Amino acid sequence: MDEGVGREEASGRTRLKVAMFCGGRGAGAIVTAFLRHPRVELTLLINAYDDGLSTGFLRRYIPGMLGPSDVRKNVSRAMPEGGQHHQALKRLLEHRFRKGTTRQDAMADLEAILDDGRRPGRDPLLGEVYPRLSVGQLREIQGFIAAFVRYEGERHASGFPFEYEDCSLGNILFAGCYLANDRDFNRTVSAFGRFAESRARVLNVTDGEALVLTAVTSRGEFLADEASIVSSAGFRSVRELFLLPPHRPGELVGELAELSPEAKIARLRQEEVIPRPNPEALAALSQADLIIYGPGTQNSSLFPSYLTEGVYEAIAGNREAEAAFIGNLARDHDILGESIQYLLRSLCTCMGRKRRPVELGEVVTRVLIQDQDRDEVNSAPNPDRVPFDRGAIGLDPEAVVILDWADDEKIRHQGGLLVEELLGTVRQMVDFRIQPPRHMISIVVPVLNEARHLNGVLRDLGRLDFSPYHLSKEIVLVDGGSSDGTLEIAKQWRYVRSYSLGMGSGRGEVIRFGLSKARGDIIALFPGDGEYDARDLIKVALPIVENQYQAVFGSRLIRCIHSDQIHRILKQVYGGSRIQPLISRVGGFLTSFLCLVLYNRYVSDLYSTIKAFDGNLVRSMRLTARGVGLESEFIAELSRRHLFVLEVPVGYVPRTRSQGKKIGMLDGLSVLWGLLRYRFRFDKGPAAPWSVPSFRDED
Repeated sequence: MDEGVGREEASGRTRLKVAMFCGGRGAGAIVTAFLRHPRVELTLLINAYDDGLSTGFLRRYIPGMLGPSDVRKNVSRAMPEGGQHHQALKRLLEHRFRKGTTRQDAMADLEAILDDGRRPGRDPLLGEVYPRLSVGQLREIQGFIAAFVRYEGERHASGFPFEYEDCSLGNILFAGCYLANDRDFNRTVSAFGRFAESRARVLNVTDGEALVLTAVTSRGEFLADEASIVSSAGFRSVRELFLLPPHRPGELVGELAELSPEAKIARLRQEEVIPRPNPEALAALSQADLIIYGPGTQNSSLFPSYLTEGVYEAIAGNREAEAAFIGNLARDHDILGESIQYLLRSLCTCMGRKRRPVELGEVVTRVLIQDQDRDEVNSAPNPDRVPFDRGAIGLDPEAVVILDWADDEKIRHQGGLLVEELLGTVRQMVDFRIQPPRHMISIVVPVLNEARHLNGVLRDLGRLDFSPYHLSKEIVLVDGGSSDGTLEIAKQWRYVRSYSLGMGSGRGEVIRFGLSKARGDIIALFPGDGEYDARDLIKVALPIVENQYQAVFGSRLIRCIHSDQIHRILKQVYGGSRIQPLISRVGGFLTSFLCLVLYNRYVSDLYSTIKAFDGNLVRSMRLTARGVGLESEFIAELSRRHLFVLEVPVGYVPRTRSQGKKIGMLDGLSVLWGLLRYRFRFDKGPAAPWSVPSFRDED
């Protein structure tokens, strides 16, 4: 084991080593989430057997080279995001020559870059990106292009023209880098990563031999290349994979056509090659604190990596590492009817290189599986869901984690949620102290008979953009038994996760249920009554995003500088009554006074219904109130943890009772009584976390 960065003394380590098997797209959200942890040292392990479309043509055009696409995609994903020159380079790497691009057109663009932009190219995008590159980037790009243009000219003169149409410029740059690095694929991968300043180390898992990925399907068909395996045509299910020398698949097609499926497999086993490893990849696995088998196209992107010589030995020999398998959200073209347990058995078969049995527990310590939350009233069953049987997986049930990690579209993983689950496991094994960056805000919306206002509220919440703060967003609506069609309206909003507790549920019950369903590491409360401005949620959440506070309340009173402003608002709410506004003001002042006296926390507006909390904090609270007394419990719990509340001003447009105002004098008394009661209850001893309803054991 590494005695340096990865295995510091328990007094505190500086870096956490993560090695992740991945392909081109499937694990993108997870990689992005890991890159937001500055103290995580991330290594991405890929194979480069891709040979589809323009990538396949490039492999044939430069014999001996593996496919560059997955290298380019992962390096591009791991590039720094801040600088203008990094953004320009990223656009350049992802740029594709348009359909219909001729050699003359492509050469005009490439020569314009070689000529420092003094002559115009054909593609306006290149002219836009070119001036934003740094001098160092430009010089390296010119070197890659010059090497490729020289080679392309020789091949063109010998009667083998290059097909530029729909080819990625990033792949051409990689090809030039490969030619400039003496056609050493692994050295090229490292050089390309340094050129792009990749924040993750991308490694080809093999020694770089240009093998071809083939397969036999469950129907006995021979698939002679990787492109056929991932193709949706015919929806082929793979029975067994084989890696062959470049020339053999074509030579074997005729011979295999006359054989039975079993005979084909026996013949291919005689021909297959077990790839030799990249020593750097084996070192990354043997020194990792966390090993991840990422989601993605299993047969084309992941299983071939596990076939590599030495991979099993490096993982099985690293007994200190957590090794987590992340299940796919949905079936790919190459895993049609297969279950999670089938994929795990196939992983073990590949790890044993089809020559020796491997027990799952030798190479996997935890399995993370996506499943829909069955309490959601507006979630439809996913017909493409990868099935699983928890009891048949072959691990301790405690090592199988089943939760809903899908994004709002139910098509990809919420990377931040998965990364926090994985790092939480590692923290239990090693002393690694890390302040995680925030990844998601959950907006809990408690509602009761809000049909009149709900569409506007959900529209405004849907428009909120937290991406400048690197936050994804989810909206969790909980209905307390509406009778005016509120729940039916909520079901129409596809990005809202909606739940119903039924008639008679109190406000506290509704909010507690919403908190239990929230997946974010920031949880905000926002009412569905249309009285608050949704845009204020950003400034309420921002102090938590920046790790300055763990609880932030929106205050309606901070903006009301003069007491007559408060009085006018209360008169508007209570329809001109003189007594009720006075009672409301006295009650508010008394609430703030009791907070100060009993809890040493002055809260100007405890009744505000826009609040935000650190997710782990609020999940650890002992919350029991069924009604509005929950507001008092929040203060009591924060006081018990010696945490203070930050209040920020928020806008407020009050409703009258005739317009649906529900909070009354009895609710205020309930809050006051709660402040007294919880103060003495929590003095009696340590609190236990409140139970969180979960569907994880209902499978």
